[in-house]
Amino acid sequence: MTTPRHTGAFLLKVTAAHVVTYLLVGIVASAILDYERIFEMPIIRDFMKPFGSTAVFVGPVVQALRGAILAAVLLPFRSVLAGRRGWLWLWLLIVGIGIFSTPAAAPGSA
Repeated sequence: MTTPRHTGAFLLKVTAAHVVTYLLVGIVASAILDYERIFEMPIIRDFMKPFGSTAVFVGPVVQALRGAILAAVLLPFRSVLAGRRGWLWLWLLIVGIGIFSTPAAAPGSA
């Protein structure tokens, strides 16, 4: 049986992992892909905020809420995720739902 303390720790760890990963990958991608230039391109600027916009800086803060939602969704599966190949099950879940069964096509996809 899990205690509320263990549940809280799980929620906090998943949320923190999401926020840190989002920030690090976002910073690296922004530098490598030159987001500032891309966000000024004719079609892209129509649906993306300007690179220096306040909304762009609020994004990482909002990821704490998104991380908490992700943690709450994963909570019932934590015993599976803590198992020997838990990382593989999590990867399959993310790839299956996030890539292969997305509800809408990404901009620019065929």
